Amino acid sequence: ARLTTDPAADHLPKFFPSSTHILFRSERAGGGLYVMPALGGPAKLLVPGGRQGVVSPDGRFVLYVVGTSGDFRRSRLYVIPAEGGTPKQLAAHFTSAVTGIWSPDSRSILFGGINANDQADWWLTTPDGAEPVPTNTLQRRSPYASLGAPDSWSPDGKWIYTTGVRGDAPNIWR
Repeated sequence: ARLTTDPAADHLPKFFPSSTHILFRSERAGGGLYVMPALGGPAKLLVPGGRQGVVSPDGRFVLYVVGTSGDFRRSRLYVIPAEGGTPKQLAAHFTSAVTGIWSPDSRSILFGGINANDQADWWLTTPDGAEPVPTNTLQRRSPYASLGAPDSWSPDGKWIYTTGVRGDAPNIWR
């Protein structure tokens, strides 16, 4: 069943843990993140200009990026209450902060970023904006593989999955 009918592109739906609502990116009205009932109904703009929205596992927050698609060096990472409100920028002093994922308990956020000293890494922070801590993941990586940003945190909290390139094709790495 078709759920959205706006002439602009609506894409990347993600369920809230309650399964009653979805978060999605829309290009309508300049683009942003919207929330709507999972079975259809009116969509509500949550974040003008937001991209890469990720709902926290407890359903309380949405993590998202603001910036030009494809230009990661100017992207900024934010968190906002799922019902709306004032967004909080994470890693505000970073040159770039992108592609965040939630820990299974919703207490931590792992993201790819470049700090003011031009150190590229995966960084760990909290939804309230604690100072990001480097994981040194990109310094320890295989010299034969180029790892992307973190994609998924295992439900038991033990593993991070990402896409990496070794040779000609991207593969999944843990």
